[in-house]
Amino acid sequence: MGPRCSVAGPVPPAAPRRAAVVVSPSGVDADGCGSTRRPCASVRHALLVHFWEWAQRAEGEAAAEVVLLRGRYAGAANTALELHGVPLVLRGLEGASELTEIDCTREPGRQWGALFAAGEGANVTVHGLTLRMCLTESQMHGTLADHPQHAAQVAGAARWPAYRAGATFESNIWLSD
Repeated sequence: MGPRCSVAGPVPPAAPRRAAVVVSPSGVDADGCGSTRRPCASVRHALLVHFWEWAQRAEGEAAAEVVLLRGRYAGAANTALELHGVPLVLRGLEGASELTEIDCTREPGRQWGALFAAGEGANVTVHGLTLRMCLTESQMHGTLADHPQHAAQVAGAARWPAYRAGATFESNIWLSD
């Protein structure tokens, strides 16, 4: 499922137009999730729903937001997110507070982890979330791409181009422990 999927399968049915794809830790990642009554359980699944709905919108029509309800979002389904290069507003419903947190901590040893693994760009805005131990794609690759000893080994052949802009972060709380 997703834009880079190599498994053949039916195209998802046309999704209804909505202002937001909703996520809650108590939700369920299944067909039809993303509404207030039936939120998705993970940010990763909500981004796939967001991608399919965005692909079906008319050119120039605003993309839906991905809205996180109160809770803690951690683990593989909520970190190292692929953004698919589409416009995105990822925001906490209640604004900047420690009630809505994405925890990028990798175990063991409480290491920093990736919030975005691929697709971060100037068309992405993150608003009103608590981000614990998170690094963005631009933070991870930008500095490394400029370092001559690590450019090829760490950032890879493509590297983070100097002209590529990172996401916009507004009214977030960044925690380092």
